[in-house]
Amino acid sequence: MQGFVSLHALTGFLQLNDAESAFWDRSGASGRSTFLFLDDDGTVSRTGYVEVNNGLLVERVEALVAS
Repeated sequence: MQGFVSLHALTGFLQLNDAESAFWDRSGASGRSTFLFLDDDGTVSRTGYVEVNNGLLVERVEALVAS
């Protein structure tokens, strides 16, 4: 996981290694390739089960910041 984070320059984002699936189960995610965003009150917003490109990532973050 650390290699992936370094390779893709993801150090600015919280990375969660949920080996026992406790967080994933509680959040309602059905797959490990799911990107989850949490707003200030802990509400989960999923991008879906597709590869997240830069445009989609920026769009989701801007929407969360605006709300």
